Formats: sequence, structure tokens, C-alpha cells
Amino acid sequence: MSAGNPGSAAGADARPRILVVDDNVLNRRMLQSLLEHHGFQVTQVEGGRQALEEVESSPPDLILLDLMMPEVDGFQVLTGVRKSFTPSALPVLMATASDSDEDVVRALELGANDYVTKPINRPVVLARVRSQLARAEAERALRQSEQRFALAAQGARDGIWDWDLAADRIYFSPRWEAMLGIPEGGLGHEVQAWTQRIHPRDRQAFDRALGAHVAGETEQFDHTYRIRHSDGSHRWFRTRGESVRDASGQAIRLAGSQTDVNDSFRDRLTGLATDVLFRDRLDEAIELLLQDQTASFGVLLFDIDDFDRLKNRIGYRRSEALLKLLAQRLERGVAEATTELGHGVEMTLARHDTSEFLVLLENLPPDADLTSCAAEIQAVLSEPCEIEGRPISVPVSVALLLSNRRHRVAEEVLTELALAVEQVRDSQVA
Repeated sequence: MSAGNPGSAAGADARPRILVVDDNVLNRRMLQSLLEHHGFQVTQVEGGRQALEEVESSPPDLILLDLMMPEVDGFQVLTGVRKSFTPSALPVLMATASDSDEDVVRALELGANDYVTKPINRPVVLARVRSQLARAEAERALRQSEQRFALAAQGARDGIWDWDLAADRIYFSPRWEAMLGIPEGGLGHEVQAWTQRIHPRDRQAFDRALGAHVAGETEQFDHTYRIRHSDGSHRWFRTRGESVRDASGQAIRLAGSQTDVNDSFRDRLTGLATDVLFRDRLDEAIELLLQDQTASFGVLLFDIDDFDRLKNRIGYRRSEALLKLLAQRLERGVAEATTELGHGVEMTLARHDTSEFLVLLENLPPDADLTSCAAEIQAVLSEPCEIEGRPISVPVSVALLLSNRRHRVAEEVLTELALAVEQVRDSQVA
């Protein structure tokens, strides 16, 4: 065995190896016979000096150490062992015939794991040897598990979190914090440091999903939501986790990962929200309206007229460049137009189908003039433009819809807007 790594057998014999240290030959032989009979390997030495040499050259799994020996006694051996091995790395069981409590206390203070008294009670010494070996193995396995977890957390692309529910303390991996622009350790260990960053619109659904899992209603906690980045923006993340439960089924620990899915909700070409994300936001706005009559929102649909014909005329590459330009104009136009609506208006801009853009405006004031807002944005979108040196005219039609309680899902709103924009085109042709 190599020094510093007790219990790692050099050969094929994987039985735990016990070092018996006693200056009495009869005691050594009795202990060796007893321990070997119950499946242990045994090495015996008669003095403290030989014991320290054996530990240095071939560390055992446990030492059964006599306290009173000539020249180098058990206290000195124990002190030497503890310079290289912790109690969990190499258990030491003291054997003493002393009636002095002070000797026992001193041995424990020096790092002894436990003690037995002489004359040796065989069942007692066997029980304590097995107990100390089992504890050492459990602690060794725990250290290995923690090391694997630390390595996995360090190398993971996702952020790792581990929540001790009983202590109400949570661990965030450096990657978890970095994904939000937070320096390592910046969040501390309070759960509120996480939950307070969740977007107010997403907090209730997050708590509901988490509560259902902790209560045992779902096998896995799996939720997608927005959380505030250190730059002030809200980004989309998916968090997944599973709970560890005690014998009664009570959740005592919850651990999992967090994945940045912000790009999954962004249109590859324009960088605007995807249609999937827009429908999700619109569904939430409708649900909020059905619960709160004071809530309000508006939806604008901008459609490039005859885009297929235009694309055939200018080519695929220029048509993509045009869509990117219009997305930038849309962001600028919405920002300018909504300034007049007042503080607190929330905006979601999305690319819909190939040549359509959607705008969701939430928390509108009661006197919001959505018609003027739509006209201003339409004017910005329809400005003359030049793509790769080629002037292009971009006529854009617009339809709008103010929130009402007759719509129950996003699809109903989008269908009504599609019909409205067609009517606008028909009226222009007529």
C-alpha cells in the first residue's frame, strides 16, 4: 500500500487490513486469531516504533492500538499517525487497561476514534472494529461523490444548484452564477437570491411547479421561466431537478441544473422573439386579463405586402437582409412610439411566419392610443431602404387588436388579426 492511501490493497486481497499493536504477545495472538476468523487481514507488531514504521510503509485500514507500551507508548503512536491521517482516513481504536478517565479523554482528544478496555471483550471489539471501518468507508465514498460532483459542476455547460431544504441553504455552481453575469459566490446561499430575480410574471407559475414537485405530485421539477441578468435584462432559462426524500417521503434535498434557453426563443435571422414565445406571452396576457379586469394589452400585426413576389425579384440573400433591417426598424419604431404611452408598458416583439411581425404591448394605460402607435411604427417600417446598393420599396400593412374578454387563447387573437390585415389590403386595393 502507498502512504497516504490506507485501505488500497496492493494485491488481489481486498479484505480490510488491521494493524494490531501490543507489547503483550498473547494479546496480539488472541486478537489476530479473532479478527482473521471474522474475515480480516491482520498485521501485528509489538511496539510503537514498529507501528509507526508499518503505518508509513503500508498504511492499514484500521489500527488497534495498545495504550501502555514501553519506549514509545500509544499516545506517541497516535500523535504520529494523526500527522499524516485524519480520523476518517485511518481509524484508531485504543485498547487500554487503565482505569483512568483522563487517559481515555486524552486519547480521544489526540484523535482516537474509539476505545476498548482490557481484558478484551471479543464481541465488543468486533462490533467497534466493524463500526469504525463502516464509518470510514462511508466517509470515503462521500468524499469521492463530492469530488465527482465538484468536477461535474466545474465542467458542466449548465449551471448546477443543490438546495438543502431542511437547512434552507442552497449551493449555486460558478457556472450558474456566470450565466447571470454574477461573480463566483455573489449570490450567497439564500434561496431568495434566486427567487427574487425571477420575472414577476413568471414567479407564480415557478412556485406552483416547485411546490408540486416537493409535495410529490410530479417525478421531476421541470420549468422554463425568465430570470433577471445582472445587466437588467430578463433571459429565458429551463431548470430541472429531483428531490431526495427521507423514509417518510418528505423532501429533504432538491438538486438539479439550469440551462440557458434564451436562444431557443429567438428567431435565428432577426433576433426577435420566436412565434412560440410570442404565443406563450400572449396566452399569459389573456389569462391575466381573465383574472384581473384592470389588466390590458394590445397586439399589432405588421405584414410586408406581396413579400413572395418581392423575394423572387430581389433574391433570397437580399430578402433576408431586408427582414433583418425591418426587424431593427421595428425595435426602433416600437421604442419611439411607446415612449408616449408612459412608463411600465411591457413589449414583446416577434417574427411571425415569413414576412410578418408581431408586437405585444402590456400594461397599457387606460387612455392609450394604439391606433396612433401603430401608424407611427408602420411609417418607420415603410421608409425607403437600400439593400446591397439596390433601392427597395417596402409597403407594410398593419392590423391591431385591443384586449377584450372574448378571447380565451392566443390563437383566437392571431386569427382575428390575420383576417383584419387581409381586410386592410382589400380596402387599399379597392
